[in-house]
Amino acid sequence: MKDLIADLDSYLRATFGRRYVPGDHDCVLFIAGWVDLVSGSSHADSIRGTYATHNEGLRKHVAGKGTICMAVQGQLLAAGWQQVTDPGDFRTGDIILTDGDHPGIWRGKSIVASAFGFAGHAYLHRRHATAALRWPAP
Repeated sequence: MKDLIADLDSYLRATFGRRYVPGDHDCVLFIAGWVDLVSGSSHADSIRGTYATHNEGLRKHVAGKGTICMAVQGQLLAAGWQQVTDPGDFRTGDIILTDGDHPGIWRGKSIVASAFGFAGHAYLHRRHATAALRWPAP
């Protein structure tokens, strides 16, 4: 767990100054980058550069799947991530689905997300969490 926390802190430092650019660094690609780091997958590579606007991204990757959080949930469950519904069981590094349809990463007491249209991170209160997705420990 200690390495996961250090890895997440490094990831957050590395992504903090990046400006929000749809299709390059946005809320979904912020999550995908962490997912790839944790699980060894290549989700970010499969979606980066496939859209240039928020609406185009929604049409290409969310249409027919409901919401952004539902699309993320479906993709990660299919890739072997486990769903956690008890907020008391969230762990640092979990992907958090929110009632505002803005996925983030659990960092102890808050949800860290990419800030729409800005550089830096947004910190969401835990009350916005609806579920978490966790990569199974080896």
